[in-house]
Amino acid sequence: MPGRSFAVIKGDPRGTTSQDRLRGFTLRLLEAGIPRSRILELEGGSLYAGAHAAVLRAFREEGHPVPDAIFGINDIMAMGAMDALRGEMGLRVPRDVMVGGFDDIAESARWPYRLTTVRQPIEQMAEDALAILHLDDPDRPIEPGIDRRIPPVFVWRETVPRQVGP
Repeated sequence: MPGRSFAVIKGDPRGTTSQDRLRGFTLRLLEAGIPRSRILELEGGSLYAGAHAAVLRAFREEGHPVPDAIFGINDIMAMGAMDALRGEMGLRVPRDVMVGGFDDIAESARWPYRLTTVRQPIEQMAEDALAILHLDDPDRPIEPGIDRRIPPVFVWRETVPRQVGP
């Protein structure tokens, strides 16, 4: 992976979720040996139109080379990126550039997207939050600083090829 290049389409800069996803994505690439110079950050503002415009601006107007893969901090931005890449730039996903997203919204499974994405186990997250709040015993104080790790689910679709071999 060290020779590969990546772009990440950032969300709302004030949103902690967007910041956490950006930090996690970038950290994993750095841990895999990808130099920081091979990770391009684009401003998408958490919007389809923002991501669509960011892709066209970066790869058409500013002349950045199209990376091997683009990650949208949310599925909406990944879809905006895909539409810019395919519809405006004539590129093929995933042959010319891979695209991934985060959230697994209903639209991400639909044709023409079939977006590879990450799904959060929302029901489990809600159950754990309710257990921490122990609403069945409102007089019991809530313990501060509880951290629960709930692994996400990787959803393979058609915008990232499955790896072959070990």
